Amino acid sequence: MTAGGRRGPLRRLLATVLCVVPLGLALAACGPTAEQSAARQMASVSPAPAPSVPVRRTSAPALPAPLPAPTPTPTPEPLKVGVTGNQEGMPQPVQDACQFLLRRDTASFPAAEAGDCLRAAMIAGSGATQTLTTASSWIPPGTHTMQFTTAPEFSLRLEDSGLGLKITAGAGGGSVDTGGGRVSANTSGTPEEVYAAVLSRAAELTANPDRVAELLQESDSLTVDYGAVLDGAARTKISGHRPADAEAGDMMPTSVTLWLDDFYRPVRFELSAQTRGITSSITADNTGWGS
Repeated sequence: MTAGGRRGPLRRLLATVLCVVPLGLALAACGPTAEQSAARQMASVSPAPAPSVPVRRTSAPALPAPLPAPTPTPTPEPLKVGVTGNQEGMPQPVQDACQFLLRRDTASFPAAEAGDCLRAAMIAGSGATQTLTTASSWIPPGTHTMQFTTAPEFSLRLEDSGLGLKITAGAGGGSVDTGGGRVSANTSGTPEEVYAAVLSRAAELTANPDRVAELLQESDSLTVDYGAVLDGAARTKISGHRPADAEAGDMMPTSVTLWLDDFYRPVRFELSAQTRGITSSITADNTGWGS
């Protein structure tokens, strides 16, 4: 074998050794294998992120906010009105006490307010002359004339010349004279004095502002007629009923009707009661208020 023939196989072996034995150099020189290339390609692909699952937190349910305390609705004050026309000049205390009538309210007239109104109107009127007609009970039957004052203090003097009857009442006390001499009114005195006290108190019923207020304050379902007419004149009419009072006997009526002038002073009373089977009545007409 020649030297050239021997060098052919040797060269092929050397080439194989150079590509296989020095692995690090061989890899660098010969390039990546197919497996390495596939591995690198797989590593270069980023995995898709896992979907996020919301974390469920358990907590106590939120309590509703407390409701605010209800604000009370204020009751509107009734409209306050003044006077016009025929009522010009009405004293201020009467205007203040008689707002129900000035507003021409149509509801039932509150009894306490009605009493205050009539009291104020009568005191402002100073006094008047009264013609008093009675039947059956209270003071002796007949028609009597009374002069009374309501300011600066209350007083009355009733006379009936046909009966020889005189009755007084007021701050200084009361008395009765039936022709046999004056007898003082005294509820704890002699029978004559007790009788005098009964007559004196009965005479006050339609003249004393406090007694008139009492009549109304103890009455039920007071109604007002603003278009009433009495003897051809426009009047305000108040009507009501008062519960029977056994203790008062025949001293207090159970049916009450009043007619008022423009200044709410009473110009007529019509009072009646049924006591022990006997019907009692009083009609009282007032004239000359303030004179």
